[in-house]
Amino acid sequence: LGADPVPVTTAEAARLLRQLVAADPFNADAWVWLGGISPDVREQRSALEHALTIAPGNAKAQQGLQWLRQQHPDIFASSTDTTSGARTYDVADPSST
Repeated sequence: LGADPVPVTTAEAARLLRQLVAADPFNADAWVWLGGISPDVREQRSALEHALTIAPGNAKAQQGLQWLRQQHPDIFASSTDTTSGARTYDVADPSST
């Protein structure tokens, strides 16, 4: 209140969210935000799926994955490996982000 917001690029916001989920890997909202702003659709998918492992009923994560399936069906093409090409996160090692 009273302070003007600091403009942040999408890339910077994604970097900050990666740091947040590394520090707090059970923060489903942060995973959803990362899934919503990442410039990498595979990272979007991975983040949204991670949010659903934490909070299976998360409507925003479900909606995000539904949108991704419609817009980028190629990242869901593998029927044998549902995480093919998806970015994974080692929460024990923040440098993996």
